[in-house]
Amino acid sequence: MTTPYESTPAMPARPPVRRRGGPRRRPPGPARWLLLALVAAGAPAPAAAQGQVPTAMPELERYCQQAPCRRNVAIAVNLADGRVQEESRPLYRPAIARDSLSILLGEELEAVAEFDGSQFLGWREVRRRESARTPVLSFRVSQSPGDPSVALQVSNAGNQPVKLRLFIRTPGAATGDYTSSCPVIAGGSVFEYWSQPVIEVIVTDALPLGDDGALLCD
Repeated sequence: MTTPYESTPAMPARPPVRRRGGPRRRPPGPARWLLLALVAAGAPAPAAAQGQVPTAMPELERYCQQAPCRRNVAIAVNLADGRVQEESRPLYRPAIARDSLSILLGEELEAVAEFDGSQFLGWREVRRRESARTPVLSFRVSQSPGDPSVALQVSNAGNQPVKLRLFIRTPGAATGDYTSSCPVIAGGSVFEYWSQPVIEVIVTDALPLGDDGALLCD
């Protein structure tokens, strides 16, 4: 599958846990305009066909008649000055779309990354029975009471390391920023930490890695 996002290239019996500090941002090139359209107005990415993202509310409403969009979304986030800010939307894009995942603060999500060899085909929901070889990835975005920093935990139930392309959206922002991340080893977990408040994590591409790429963080 050809995706508008650039793929970012890049363990042992008991996997180590990696801890990250603040995001290291860099311009994501041609990926940025489409991501911004995705985040703006909570627009979903069509899961099946054209890869076009509805940006106007009437289009989003029509799309959500046939897609599992989230409704009456309300997210409370701790700010650095001690205040709690709430963001609410009557309608928001699905958590799982073919070309991306959206995990809001306080949410947990499981999704399958589908590959044809080393080519990423897209995301799908987890089925009742999955092969042990299926790369089922689990996500959890959390924030402790009174603490503005945010943690993302990603677990990989598949049998090979996977590198994800991540974007983060901060409170009040209509756009997401690329953030560096570490691969998720087979059968293990990785933690990403951001010192500033983050209200949403968007996952676009996934890249299967060999063992020699499982330690490359960028």
